[in-house]
Amino acid sequence: MPLKETEVLNKLELENKKKDKLIKILQGRIDQLSAKLKSAKYSYHNCDDKDIKFYTGIRKELFLWIYDQLYPYIARKKISKDISLHDHLFLVLAKIKLDVLNKELSKRFQISETTVSHIWNTWAPLVSERLKDAIIWPQQDVARSNIPESYKPEYRKCVSIIDCFEIFMERPFNLTARAQTWSNYKHHNTIKYLISITPSGAVNFLSTGWGGRVSDKEITLSSGYMDKLLPGDEVLADRGFLVTEEMACRGVVLRTPSFTKGKKQLSGKEVEMSRKLSHLRIHVERVIGRMRKFRILDSTLSVSQIDRINDIVVIVAALHNLMPSIVPT
Repeated sequence: MPLKETEVLNKLELENKKKDKLIKILQGRIDQLSAKLKSAKYSYHNCDDKDIKFYTGIRKELFLWIYDQLYPYIARKKISKDISLHDHLFLVLAKIKLDVLNKELSKRFQISETTVSHIWNTWAPLVSERLKDAIIWPQQDVARSNIPESYKPEYRKCVSIIDCFEIFMERPFNLTARAQTWSNYKHHNTIKYLISITPSGAVNFLSTGWGGRVSDKEITLSSGYMDKLLPGDEVLADRGFLVTEEMACRGVVLRTPSFTKGKKQLSGKEVEMSRKLSHLRIHVERVIGRMRKFRILDSTLSVSQIDRINDIVVIVAALHNLMPSIVPT
């Protein structure tokens, strides 16, 4: 072979080696980017225990228990094949915990917004339906036998501590809805809920959502809560719950802090009783505070979320009941 041809071949071979080396470098970079992209994807399977708690608000063991309760009721035709079954539940809980927009969830789970919406509207009612049984009104003897020492002896017959909480919502276009949801207390359009907890801190009653215009008295009398009470029961509440007579007709005692209106000074006994009652009633505010850590309840709901809000509140209240109690025993 002539010398000139040999030089050309050697030069081509050297160039091919350089190209092979460059291809390997580029492939390595592609693999690195793919790994980063995969790790950036929202997924139960990419999370350790701390991540699951951050994204969903609950521990991994509880997440898996809930998944097991749901699994027998999952209809295959409703399942997106783009993500795993675990990630269907993960998406719903992440949306509730972090108040993430569907567009953001679409990017994080690497699925379409339509798929996100489908999963949310299918799974939120399913999760709510399966978890609502965690919200239980215990029998009277059971409630009294499990009352914490801090309630004795004055409030040993207490079965319920009640309060209302409101969730901000966007201003409705409909004038009637706008008026019904306007809260004079919050100076905002809201959805209002009556919540009851046991002395041990578990949610034992949760109303459906009412327009923020409704009074504490009206929601207490009309939500079905009164039907849970039995003669001999005691209920703790704030001064705004003006239902003493209605409860007395059922043989139920309503305990509220003493009113100062029309009095120059409360007696020492009234001051002490009000102080202790307020100390015990604070537990329902602590429960509401824990529920608001699920940020969707501490934000302003869009009009499109209103249809799902009852499901969301039930899910959050049930999750609270499945967590360790916030009330010392």
